[in-house]
Amino acid sequence: MGRVLGLLSSLKLERYAAAFEASGYDDLPFLLSIADDRAELDALAIEVGLLPGHAHRLRVELGRMVGGG
Repeated sequence: MGRVLGLLSSLKLERYAAAFEASGYDDLPFLLSIADDRAELDALAIEVGLLPGHAHRLRVELGRMVGGG
């Protein structure tokens, strides 16, 4: 969970850390593996209760991390 918490904290989204962990989204490599799957990310956002703007921020950052830019 440490790397996911680090990601959330860097985006000022640490308030969602417990929801990510409770829902099983505690593995950064898994999150990176679904970075290009809009439906999967939308489902994650709903499950953990991300606000739309926060979901967008996470989606952009995961895409940046995968793309290397």
